[in-house]
Amino acid sequence: LMENGRWDEANAEKQRLEEKQRLSRKRREAEAARATEDGTPYDPYKPLWFERKKDPVTQELAHVYKGGYWESKEKQDWSLCPDIF
Repeated sequence: LMENGRWDEANAEKQRLEEKQRLSRKRREAEAARATEDGTPYDPYKPLWFERKKDPVTQELAHVYKGGYWESKEKQDWSLCPDIF
């Protein structure tokens, strides 16, 4: 939209996406809190295309690409993605 000069529509879409992502995050946080209260296990959010690993040199945690994105893009198969768009 923005590349076509449709600034107002682009901004409205940006706001819609951001709100949907915020709601998704809040839902995950509420589920985690409920699981903690109930004493039940809860799998935290994990990025699809990255994993957290310790850098062997700095010893800091970093997100490292684990593969799969380009294959999904080539097939246009986004079925693994959460519905935040």
